[in-house]
Amino acid sequence: MNPTQPRPHAPPATTPGPESLASFARRHLGPSLAEQQEMLAALGVASLQELADRALPAGLRLRRPLNLPPPTTEFEALRRLRTLAAENRVCRSYLGMGYHDCVTPR
Repeated sequence: MNPTQPRPHAPPATTPGPESLASFARRHLGPSLAEQQEMLAALGVASLQELADRALPAGLRLRRPLNLPPPTTEFEALRRLRTLAAENRVCRSYLGMGYHDCVTPR
């Protein structure tokens, strides 16, 4: 391959336009109410709850509401993640250094 030619799988060199940004956001917001109804009809169920009831056996369901903290902003979540990450310790990894047969005492 000629190094001066772009590789076939390389991303475009231009900045995405508003259309592609809107498309990106749309893909990550989930289906619209109309799309949900179409999906449910195709599956033969009346609601998302009915779909979940059919898909998840009763024995696996949590019988109480989740105990979740109140919602937070993206910035607050990132701040909290940075705080948690700062508590990490870098340790030496011995993975890949070979297997040594040994006896584990009881």
